[in-house]
Amino acid sequence: MQARRGHLGIEALSSLLPEKIEQLRQIITDILSALFCAFFTWKSVTLLHEALVDDQHSSSTWGPPLWIPYGLMTIGMALLTVQIVLQVFIALNHRSNAS
Repeated sequence: MQARRGHLGIEALSSLLPEKIEQLRQIITDILSALFCAFFTWKSVTLLHEALVDDQHSSSTWGPPLWIPYGLMTIGMALLTVQIVLQVFIALNHRSNAS
């Protein structure tokens, strides 16, 4: 979904802007999104580390180890960050080749 800009597309705004400005808006949006996702990944890594070091478990009756959801969250956010960073590089490369 992210590769097709399904989550971040603003159709009303993109149809009003000139093509060059729209491309710039998309790149800026991608950079800001990558920064947010990188921060979220970093926080997920810290949660994962704490869960592993302190052997944290859920407070439910079942009590599964918390490294499992924190690990999945870390992997997912890291992959999303990589996807967005690659999107930025591709867009910047496309802009430099078009110039």
